[in-house]
Amino acid sequence: MLRDHGVDPAYIRGMARLGHGDMSLQALRRSRDHGVDPSYVADMASAGYRDLPLEDLVRARDHGVDGRFARSVSAKAGGRVPIDQLIAIRDRGGAD
Repeated sequence: MLRDHGVDPAYIRGMARLGHGDMSLQALRRSRDHGVDPSYVADMASAGYRDLPLEDLVRARDHGVDGRFARSVSAKAGGRVPIDQLIAIRDRGGAD
């Protein structure tokens, strides 16, 4: 069941290493289905968005927010922009 969704031991270890080790099987499957993988989590963390709850990562990914976009918007704003604001800016087609 999980393997059909791309959830394998490497994925689980990678997510755990980035602070998401307490995820349920359903959460692992959902996050993978939405494109939230260790690479995405690490990219967001490097952009200043460490320790985001999984639900925020899924929402951000669903709206096209990635580390590059977050860094670009934050640079233009002169500081870290809240994740909800990043999503709203992306939805309006702003900053890139």
